[in-house]
Amino acid sequence: MEAPGSQPPLQDADTKTTTAQMQCPCITSHVGMKEEKNPWETCLEYAKGHVDGEIALWKDEVDKLLLFATFFAGVAGTFAVESYHTVRQDPTKTTALLLGTLITIQLNATTPQPNLPIDLDPMAPVTASARRINIYNFLSLILSLSVVMAGILCHQWLREYGQDPHGIPGPRHEHLGIRYMRSEGMRKWGVFRILKILPLILLLSLLLFFAGLIELLLGIDHAATVVASTVIGITTSFMLITTILPAFQSFWVYLFPNSSRLRFCEVPFKSPQAWICYRISATPGRVIKWAKARLLKESRTADPTVIDVFDLQTWSGFDWLVYNSHSRLPSPSANAGYGVHWLGQMYLQERELARALYKCIRDSSILESLRLIITQRDKRRASSIDEASRWSPSDVENPETETETATQTHLSDVVIFQTLAHLAEKIERGHPPTILFEERLDLYLKINEACPDPNIDCPLINDMDQKGLVPHETRKTLVQHITKVISEDLDINHSHLGALDHIVALEFESEAPDLQIFDDVLQALRGWIDRKEWNDDEESVQKNRATKSKLQTDTIALYNRTHVRRRLAAIRRSMKRNDSSG
Repeated sequence: MEAPGSQPPLQDADTKTTTAQMQCPCITSHVGMKEEKNPWETCLEYAKGHVDGEIALWKDEVDKLLLFATFFAGVAGTFAVESYHTVRQDPTKTTALLLGTLITIQLNATTPQPNLPIDLDPMAPVTASARRINIYNFLSLILSLSVVMAGILCHQWLREYGQDPHGIPGPRHEHLGIRYMRSEGMRKWGVFRILKILPLILLLSLLLFFAGLIELLLGIDHAATVVASTVIGITTSFMLITTILPAFQSFWVYLFPNSSRLRFCEVPFKSPQAWICYRISATPGRVIKWAKARLLKESRTADPTVIDVFDLQTWSGFDWLVYNSHSRLPSPSANAGYGVHWLGQMYLQERELARALYKCIRDSSILESLRLIITQRDKRRASSIDEASRWSPSDVENPETETETATQTHLSDVVIFQTLAHLAEKIERGHPPTILFEERLDLYLKINEACPDPNIDCPLINDMDQKGLVPHETRKTLVQHITKVISEDLDINHSHLGALDHIVALEFESEAPDLQIFDDVLQALRGWIDRKEWNDDEESVQKNRATKSKLQTDTIALYNRTHVRRRLAAIRRSMKRNDSSG
């Protein structure tokens, strides 16, 4: 029995789960079906993944810095050893000066000159240029070696930061608190700040080496100095420009928020030196805002929804600032629609991702962006989207309310279909599709049910792989839509001919071929060929053959193949009927 006022003992997650199961049978039955993972373990896994990601990022950068700093220290050390001899006393020169002093003393003894200055401890003069070169080289060497030393120390700190605290006594969930404690220690003791400063020190070392190199060449060869100074100037200018540009863009989008002509892509040159440049250039703005708030006695409580261009905390804030400026433009160049399109171009062939991308493409919030992308990059498919935006249904009961809804639905379907076709075009390259085939086929049938459009490419049906995916009724409906497009003398393309060819082949291989499908295809193709036939009385047959389009040739070839298959299917069907009757 517990003493009055005593607290019950603390329970970890496993103990609490067991107690809950004893108190509630429904929980017991649920856990019996599928045992839940310890939530503390899940949290620890996410914490470990976060820490491992940080360590991998910094270790990769430190490794590259160590490699460069090591080689550079070797080069700087060679120059430092050579420059050292230019500022130390050379015994040969000192001996010559002493001999000169002795000769002067002897001459003065024979011919006394009372005011003749005699240096009894002569020293060889050292030029100011030699001293500067020596300073530049040794500073460059010391800084590069300092980067190597600091990099090795940071490697050690990062290794211990990522160690799993499995040997620490206490409950497992306390390890999460230890992870947090380590993270706070790394942040407050400035370890990540030190890691960001290391590239700056190495760049400073490189600039000092360049300065010493130019000063050395000045005293040797003027032409070599000009060439070296030009190359070093270009290299240094490149570094300065890439350092200044991020700060410049952040203030540019602040001063011109709605100008599309003055907008350019986000500057990717994010580096520690660029961040320092931004913070320094933003200081006057922060001071002015602080003084204004003090004079007007305004509240300085920050609004989390407003981005302060003068007080960005990380590069992520810079990304969000530029992203918002692009997304507010009439023709945005970066938003979620562009992201979906970019990802689809790379990974649409991955089945799992393709399903997720299809759901994202159907999101109404990005359809306008997808329409803009298709307009910019695929003029042929963009024309069908424009036609869909002008289409209106004629068989609605309430035109005032239902027409707009039907038009928007039809337009959305066309945008989704054409986006998928545009993304899959380079992957499939005219072959039967394997990417979201069923979804694209359903969209094609739905679109052509509302309004036949010749610019909508029909998904090809592989007569082997997709035989079971497309039932007979769907094939028949598809033939009706394509033959309707052909019969209405609309522009057809090779995707329509390919779909008809595969459907006819599938029907020919079936146990009971539907001759009506053959007849519909033959009738539509015959009518299209007759309408496109050339007048042989006006021009020679040879000229007709030379100028006849490939589409016409392929249509005639498809008509002939379908005619042969139709006759063979009819013969086979009659033979089966005779066998069954006999």
